[in-house]
Amino acid sequence: MRTMAGATIGSVLVLAAARFFPRLIAALTQRPPDAVLLRDDARSPEALIAEVNSVPKELRRRLLVYRDPAVVHRIIGAYRYGLGPELIADAEVRQEAITVTTADLKTVVVPLAELPALRGRSPIELSEYEIDSDGSCIYWPQLDVHLGVEQFRLAVDPELREAARLATVRYNERYGAALRAVRRAHGLRQRDIAGLSERQVSRIEHGDRPRVATLEVLAAAHGLEINDYLREVAEALRSGDA
Repeated sequence: MRTMAGATIGSVLVLAAARFFPRLIAALTQRPPDAVLLRDDARSPEALIAEVNSVPKELRRRLLVYRDPAVVHRIIGAYRYGLGPELIADAEVRQEAITVTTADLKTVVVPLAELPALRGRSPIELSEYEIDSDGSCIYWPQLDVHLGVEQFRLAVDPELREAARLATVRYNERYGAALRAVRRAHGLRQRDIAGLSERQVSRIEHGDRPRVATLEVLAAAHGLEINDYLREVAEALRSGDA
């Protein structure tokens, strides 16, 4: 449905100009959509802030004021595919923190000190970022840094960070078991791996994730090219041999 105020797309209402917002507050409060996207049309900032603050809390949490039209496209795309919590709608980077708004209008505030890739960077470096067109990540081209919603949440949520750490440990243990299965399938013992000690092989097979150079040593010991070796490891993971 298109009106003078804007358009509804699914359960997202896009207002073409903030001046229409006061006329719609009562109707939106009665039947709030999932999201109300309100364009900042360069009026008095004080007037806009006053209007937003006058909105009932239930509606305010569904409201996003934007300037860049790309924000609308990212949110609508996320709602279309049911990915609101996983994609980035907008972001603001300051010297001490980055504020990320996800496409379901939730806000994550992350101190830059919690992001090693951005820690200690200058304000100019921090300001030179782009948000991917579909909202999958924020990208700093000069720093070659990509960060998505999951990385931001992990930085501020200790429980989520611990769950991710445990998931990584479990995967590394499965990966090590797959390496062991491939070695045994080739009739090799741990001490038969030239270039690695028996203790190093044991640690890898018990979850110490190998580097690329180590995988190349393992592949050579099995008489395989690295890609063929990795295919056998992947098959062992899929088949449950690990």
